[in-house]
Amino acid sequence: MDTKYHYRTVEDDIIVNQLDSPEIVDDFELGQDEAVDIEDVEVNKQKLRRRIDQYKIELKNPCRPGKKLLVLDIDYTLFDHRSTAETPLELMRPYLHEFLTAVYAEYDIMIWSATRNFMMNLQNGLVISPFRKAHANRDNDLELVKLAHYLLAIADLDDLSVLDHKIWEFFAEELSDVPE
Repeated sequence: MDTKYHYRTVEDDIIVNQLDSPEIVDDFELGQDEAVDIEDVEVNKQKLRRRIDQYKIELKNPCRPGKKLLVLDIDYTLFDHRSTAETPLELMRPYLHEFLTAVYAEYDIMIWSATRNFMMNLQNGLVISPFRKAHANRDNDLELVKLAHYLLAIADLDDLSVLDHKIWEFFAEELSDVPE
């Protein structure tokens, strides 16, 4: 028995009368009037409160008097943790040791691995280019060199939250043009 299947769509079956169809919502406009900063979203505040209440801090090294705390995210800031590199040294961002040595003179350093901390503290946060594809980009990456210049230049300020950290790279480039 030779059975052939024929599929057909009748145009009348797929055309919907506008009066019968539900209202079409333009999802590009959803929430534009209701924009809420991530640190003001109630669920994020609740998660943060719960973490603060549940977390037990164990002080390993006391902060040095007069030093600000520099919190660094490990993923894509200090290391490319997803690269196909064969050794940890290949995953490490170029100039990492030099950067840590330079900024330690002015800052206490904490290594962190959670983006939420940054998102909840934007006034003191600073975004740098992510270090990805370590095997291909390590010869051209100077981000930590520029960041060290910037952090050392602002280290003596009492309040870093008054700075516009969005333009830190421009400031760092200006600093690198100045002869020492």
